[in-house]
Amino acid sequence: MIQHQIKEREPQHMDMKEIIAEAARKLILEKKVKKLTVKDIVEECQITRQAFYYHFEGIPDMIQWSIKQGTRRLLEACKEQGGAEAALKYLFVFAINAIPEVRKGIESNYGKELEQTLMQGTYELFESIVEEENLYQNYSRQELKLILRYHSHAIFGILQDWTPEDTKNLDMIVANNLKERGAGFETDTNIVTMITPDQIFELELMSKEEVAFHLLDKILEIKNKM
Repeated sequence: MIQHQIKEREPQHMDMKEIIAEAARKLILEKKVKKLTVKDIVEECQITRQAFYYHFEGIPDMIQWSIKQGTRRLLEACKEQGGAEAALKYLFVFAINAIPEVRKGIESNYGKELEQTLMQGTYELFESIVEEENLYQNYSRQELKLILRYHSHAIFGILQDWTPEDTKNLDMIVANNLKERGAGFETDTNIVTMITPDQIFELELMSKEEVAFHLLDKILEIKNKM
């Protein structure tokens, strides 16, 4: 089960940089502003242009700062999941839930800057998880870079290409474990993980028939909530 959600900061606990970044986010997501300007942002948070430029060099600088802060909070949440595999599953679920916001941001006039910064932030997030969990110890630095690029591009590809229809039709992902003994395609037993938008269920090694019954129970549970 996902043990932690990234908490929204209350306005009274925000510093001015956070207030400015939140105003920009609100303009893009809630007011659907396509062409974001400094004028829009300062009017939204009721500050002067001088105050904006005191904290940021411009909107690209604000985007970069905002994503770095979000990446840091996401990494903290990943660390609380208890292990690399749980952290990566959490990250995958988080990415799916973040798709509507990311897509709206990419559609704005600063979409290119947002894409580049998100890609770099995703790479650094994976890099931090790998370092924290001491993963891929037997790989060279060059090989590790290739692995990190592969994973970060995979997550970012989901953010870019996922459509509203995909989200509408996605109730659950079932991940098949191919590494553990007794799991996989060539045995009568399996280990699977069921991922929904708000929870992760890990099944222990069991017969494929038992797995099927668990999946059916979960499908019926989801259907009854609709």
